[in-house]
Amino acid sequence: MINSGIKNDVETKVGQIIAATPTSNFMYLISKTISNFTLLLTIVFIIFIMSIVLFFLYNDGYPFQIVNFIKPYAIITIPAMFLLQVWLYFLKYYLQNMLFYKM
Repeated sequence: MINSGIKNDVETKVGQIIAATPTSNFMYLISKTISNFTLLLTIVFIIFIMSIVLFFLYNDGYPFQIVNFIKPYAIITIPAMFLLQVWLYFLKYYLQNMLFYKM
């Protein structure tokens, strides 16, 4: 889902349009990273809403405190999604180019 974004740009000929515009490779990768991070945040947000709904469905008398729901997502999940996104782009492009030129 994450790594196939640029491959889809090439297959749908959007890559040719992007190549014709005056944008740098760095800006292109940053925009792809932000768009994929937004997609991952949307998935995390849906799971967050589902956890709140499940809390109210299966509540055993505990009080609802929104901070207890937000903290794990803000401290662990969202930074992990961003690092995963950046790490996958690093592995895909930089290491792939290094291996290509060494062979």
